[in-house]
Amino acid sequence: MASTLLLELNKDDLHYQIIGATHTVAHEAPRWRQVVEAAVASFKADQAPPRSWSAVLGPSPHQGAAFERGFTLPQRLHEPISIGPMTLSAIPEWTTQVLPHPGDRSRPYPVSFWPIQVHGTVNAYSTEGARDLAAYDLDRLRLLLSLALPQLWIHWTWPEIEDSDFIYNWQREMRHCWRPKPAPTVPPVAPLLIPQWVPDAWPLLGKHHSKTLALEAANNALLDVAEGRHSAAGVQLVAVLEQLHDAIHGNRRDPAVGRKGAHRLVAEFLAEGNEVTSEHRSLAKHIVMYPKRSSTSHEGARHGYEPRLGMPLRMTSLGGDRAHTYRLKIEILRDICSSLLIEQLGGPPVQPGAIKDRWQAIADGHLILPTRI
Repeated sequence: MASTLLLELNKDDLHYQIIGATHTVAHEAPRWRQVVEAAVASFKADQAPPRSWSAVLGPSPHQGAAFERGFTLPQRLHEPISIGPMTLSAIPEWTTQVLPHPGDRSRPYPVSFWPIQVHGTVNAYSTEGARDLAAYDLDRLRLLLSLALPQLWIHWTWPEIEDSDFIYNWQREMRHCWRPKPAPTVPPVAPLLIPQWVPDAWPLLGKHHSKTLALEAANNALLDVAEGRHSAAGVQLVAVLEQLHDAIHGNRRDPAVGRKGAHRLVAEFLAEGNEVTSEHRSLAKHIVMYPKRSSTSHEGARHGYEPRLGMPLRMTSLGGDRAHTYRLKIEILRDICSSLLIEQLGGPPVQPGAIKDRWQAIADGHLILPTRI
């Protein structure tokens, strides 16, 4: 044959292109199509065997993993739950992991939490391929948990393939590793409730690539906020809005279309199903803060009162303190993006009344502290 076949194999499908002169490709295309279809049929007939895997997930030390910090009461999963090809269940022991202290890395810092064990199945010919597929599923699960709870979740172990004792050995290692004296006190048990929309969202992410990208951007924003990088979080949150606009209204071709789409989504959210007014559109522009996002993307500018070296933020006067105000505004934009993304993944819609009240309070120079334990 005088033409060339270019194959591209991704996670879900096989694509091919025929390269050559026009008359040659027209003559040879039926034969190439026959060859590829026969190869695909032969490949599908030889199914990869199922491979089981296990891993451990837990809350990030940056946000709520440490009970001693008082961010939030640690939670434990009470009932097993299936999400996609995975089953989540609680590791019953209160686990302490020692990390470097953020203020003095020569000293230990105990982080305590209730981990979640994850068991899944993938089809793969090799252990390396199975681990890659398992990591793909585990990472998507981590993203969904971070969005739903809402709290930043991380993997505490990589997936281990076909090792029935892996979770037991991990617990034993955690029990026998170095512990602070005295050991952290086990707190009261609070149930970890995973919303029902999370299992239902799994197949949706496989069908809508834009929603997957929005979920990844939202998780990056959560990490940025947890680590005090509010200017960087603003860039990621605008990406969430633009990807959601793509998912709802189709792919954009012009960056200006994405910018208008982001404003449109926020304005519709603020309108609560009613007709969008000029007031809603104006407020949406203030909340999205595109000029600041652009200066961060293109100039590296930082606008928020962002901590240095992870040092805790000082409480400053809200009136006239633009940097401190920006940090609070970014958290409102984060809540709006999370609400829109959750609704697109099948979750319940959120009423924007409380969010608009918080924005107005910031504009008036007031401070509203969320109710947290």
